[in-house]
Amino acid sequence: MKKTLLLSLSLMLGLTISAQEVQWAKLITSTARDGIWETQISPTGDLLVLGFFEADLELDGEILQHEDNQDFFLVDYTTAGELQWVIPFTGQNFDRGDCLTFDEDGNIFLGAVFTESIQVPGGTISGNDVADVLLMAFQPDGDLGWEYHFGGTSYDYCYGVYVGGNELLAVGHFNETVDFGFGDVTSEGQQDMWLMSLKTTNGQPNWVKTFGGDVQDRLYSVVKDPDGNIIVCGYFGGT
Repeated sequence: MKKTLLLSLSLMLGLTISAQEVQWAKLITSTARDGIWETQISPTGDLLVLGFFEADLELDGEILQHEDNQDFFLVDYTTAGELQWVIPFTGQNFDRGDCLTFDEDGNIFLGAVFTESIQVPGGTISGNDVADVLLMAFQPDGDLGWEYHFGGTSYDYCYGVYVGGNELLAVGHFNETVDFGFGDVTSEGQQDMWLMSLKTTNGQPNWVKTFGGDVQDRLYSVVKDPDGNIIVCGYFGGT
């Protein structure tokens, strides 16, 4: 069965739902499941779309080759709906892009998960046999700036990213033992939360904090206020 993903940009002309005019629409199609996880407007006004596909994907006349299980893509459209660039991320087993954000210069920061290995611009990244975290920075034209990945003995995920000044903040959860770059850390329970700070210039980690109890604990989003205080949102089970 052919699946069709409709992406449209609407301009609000009034305060009611009936007062909208569609400016443009895009069809993203494949023969299996595909979808969009997140959309963001860049400082230059472009629309960035982060999505996934489970079969060869047709996008603006281009075919993105599917490799295995779930792959993901990042695409840039102008305000007029013109395709600027598209990047597929493909690999063994399950790979998913979960979140993205920008700095004031329009550089793009993306949080993802990959299994075993994944193809990114410039080469292949190898990880563990289970889900690892992948953080990447891209220039506004889609060129890869840097990547940083980490993982451990079980499933590790990134759910939120935020840029404040020259610091990238990322949050998620980890299971069992993981090395964030400072040595092994073991979870207190089934899943623990993590909060990490990295340099936006090169992706090198500044520090990491972990929190957890005896059941499942996750962080989903992070922001920083004007005074530099970091605010996170998530959930915890048990104590």
